[in-house]
Amino acid sequence: MLAAKLRKNKNAKPFLHPVDAAFIPDYFKVLAANGCLPMDLATVDRNLDQEKFKSDRDFVKAVRRVFYNAFVYNPDTEPVFKMAEAMSAEFEGLWAKYKIDRDKALALKLLPFKKKASGGSHANRPASLSSASAELPAASEQDHFAAASAKVDAA
Repeated sequence: MLAAKLRKNKNAKPFLHPVDAAFIPDYFKVLAANGCLPMDLATVDRNLDQEKFKSDRDFVKAVRRVFYNAFVYNPDTEPVFKMAEAMSAEFEGLWAKYKIDRDKALALKLLPFKKKASGGSHANRPASLSSASAELPAASEQDHFAAASAKVDAA
């Protein structure tokens, strides 16, 4: 979904396919001299389809590499450099939104709020304690959510 949105961006054209050495003969030499590996959005898509990314982090690194390569090869006055800046900014915004949405979905899945107890042992508690405790998840659920959130934040 993120890669598809990037492909539709008006600045995407230089990043859609691998660089053709026939048109830019020194591209791969410049990348290699700077410790970079080639990457493009078609390769990112193919790696997604073939499930080659082991984690979200691998996917993010690959997409960022597409734009980093453009920063390395092109002077900051070149249109491709500016297009890479725009694409990179869009990706970072999309990625941030994706992570927020994913974290919300995870939280809803892990922490289903329980309805307030009617009567029972909570009936004699002061109202302020009863309402607060009814809305808090059990300690084991909190621990589970904290562990899951830590894994998500690491991505």
